[in-house]
Amino acid sequence: MTNQFNYAFDDEYVSKFCYDIDNKKMELYYSAYYDLQNNDTFIEKACVFIIKNWDVAKSCLGAEERFYDLKKHLGIITIIYSMILKDETLEMFVDTVGGKCITLIFTNPELEFRELL
Repeated sequence: MTNQFNYAFDDEYVSKFCYDIDNKKMELYYSAYYDLQNNDTFIEKACVFIIKNWDVAKSCLGAEERFYDLKKHLGIITIIYSMILKDETLEMFVDTVGGKCITLIFTNPELEFRELL
C-alpha cells in the first residue's frame, strides 16, 4: 500500500513525545522529515505530527492478535516503522523506550503535521 501522507519519518527518531490522556492528543516531534510531494526530499527542519480527538484507540503488543485499550501497552514512542490510513482508521507500528514493538489503531483521528519555527 502506498503512503497516503505528504510526509514521512522513515529512520527518524522522535525527539519529543507528549501524550495528553484527558484530551485524546498525542504529539510526536522530529528534527527532520521526508517531503513526499517533492520526490521524497529530506527536509532537515523541526516538525510535529499530531494525532487527536480519536473515537477509539487500541494497542497490541508485538505479534499478539488481541487489541486492548491504548494505555495497556503504550510507552514513550521512539520511532514509527509504518503508518497506514485506511477508511478513517490510522494504524501505526512503533517502537517504544525499552524496545517494545506495538501496533496502535486510532479510529476517526484528526491528523495534523506542521513545521516548527
